[in-house]
Amino acid sequence: LIGTEGLRDIVWATSSISSFAKLSNQFVDMKTFWHHSLYTGTVARLLAQKCRVINKDRLFLCGLLHDVGQLALYQIMPEEMEVAFIRAKENEEQLFVSEKYILGFTHAAVSYALLRMWNLPVSICQSVAYHHQPGKCQDYRLDASIIHIADAVAKQAGQLGNKLEYKAKIDPNAWKVTGLSEKIVDSMIQVADEQFRDAMALYLSPVSVAA
Repeated sequence: LIGTEGLRDIVWATSSISSFAKLSNQFVDMKTFWHHSLYTGTVARLLAQKCRVINKDRLFLCGLLHDVGQLALYQIMPEEMEVAFIRAKENEEQLFVSEKYILGFTHAAVSYALLRMWNLPVSICQSVAYHHQPGKCQDYRLDASIIHIADAVAKQAGQLGNKLEYKAKIDPNAWKVTGLSEKIVDSMIQVADEQFRDAMALYLSPVSVAA
């Protein structure tokens, strides 16, 4: 049975994907974007369950929406984002680092602003805001650390079973905060892949996500 919070998450997930589906895809592949976001949410929910987080579905929503700021920036500041993307690739650095250098702020900050505007709980907003630097999250460090790990996993494993190379991208303190380990995360990938397939059928099929 789907509880009230689970129903809310489904509504938010579906409406969020629908709202952004029509954005210009000149600089971002919408299908790839939502696959990554959905996989991040799927892994985050599994990790939250392992960490015995109350309302693990909250972490699914965090994972799903953690990069919505990117979509807003690609729409509003496409040229600057293209420069940031190229810089990140050339310097072999994470995109948020390049964004900070080029824009003076990051997509995580924009995601936070959007989620606050949508009146989502502070726990979700702050976890998303600090998902690249979970150690800076004062009140919801566990949640932010879970999203941080899930995001790194999804960048490598989101194509259903790709070889995992996520470990070097994870803040060592995130392992300490969550009590998780590489072995524990690796053992969840098969289940994550299965749940990701189910989530794709639930969230992505009803809407048109441009490729």
